[in-house]
Amino acid sequence: MAMTHGSPPVVDIGIPTRGRAMYLAEAIDSVLGQTLADVRITIGENGSGSSSVAAAVAPYLSDPRVRHVVHGEDLGAAGNFSALVQIGEAPYVALLHDDDRWSPGFLERRVEFLKANPACGLVFSGCYVIDGGGAVIDVWEATLAHGVHTPQTFLPAMYDRNLIPVPTVLVRRTAYEAVGPDFSDELLFDDHEMWLRLGSRFDVGCLPDLDASYRVHGDQTSVEHGHGLGRHRLALQDAVEALLPPDVSRDVPRRARSAAHMHAAADAMESGERASVVGHLGQALVRHPATVVSPAGLRRVLLILLALVPGKTGARVWRARRDRGRRLAAAGG
Repeated sequence: MAMTHGSPPVVDIGIPTRGRAMYLAEAIDSVLGQTLADVRITIGENGSGSSSVAAAVAPYLSDPRVRHVVHGEDLGAAGNFSALVQIGEAPYVALLHDDDRWSPGFLERRVEFLKANPACGLVFSGCYVIDGGGAVIDVWEATLAHGVHTPQTFLPAMYDRNLIPVPTVLVRRTAYEAVGPDFSDELLFDDHEMWLRLGSRFDVGCLPDLDASYRVHGDQTSVEHGHGLGRHRLALQDAVEALLPPDVSRDVPRRARSAAHMHAAADAMESGERASVVGHLGQALVRHPATVVSPAGLRRVLLILLALVPGKTGARVWRARRDRGRRLAAAGG
């Protein structure tokens, strides 16, 4: 489908960046290579602009579908997301990291799905995980059943863990307008809270297709996964607990808050705050005993307590497990 001059495109795509041009052309090419060509691409650059990004974008600016916006100040990652969501008039909005990419039918499949399911505010899928050279190193599977999920089924599954890779998402503009387009800059994973807000007001679609690639490489500027995770998980519970529909079991927030206290205990252990370790473990047990006494919970408690034992053995075991968890989290987005 060709873009009609003077009319709004079908999809607005925002590509956030900050002085990082290494994979930017690959991301842009993956959008321009879509089977749905009626799009508008906005490369939103944080800060005052860089020559490397300008050089990478320059060959594309002769295409009326591509524009480069330099914000002139550092909006932060969440602020850049928010600004890009609000730019444009297309009925559908997508965000693509400057180092990720789409397969050719990505947009067409999602637009068709949202047109066929008017109650859905967003649609997502799993994706490939690729390395700096573009080789597939893992698959981030969509752990929700394929199809349409109501708030009653989506929120409990999504409440305490982010199942949605950003580069796989297409959102209705009216859905963003209904919940507010601002991504939170106070949380470790700014997109998680947004998906929960959208999922509390609209149905959510999950597709079986693996038609996006999330890149893991040494030049990433995202936060270190796992660092301060407990504090951020507790903040997330404060932000989203009110979103749960009244007919969702109260066990959901209790379980999530218990897990957040377990992570906070691990944070406190790494910081050497022994009293806080005990306090958070106690809160985890009070909030949801089954979380703590489950096999996985008991293993975590034992590792935390082992790391507090004087000597190097316990701390070494903890660090090895922590570092492995962070690598897996980084691969998952």
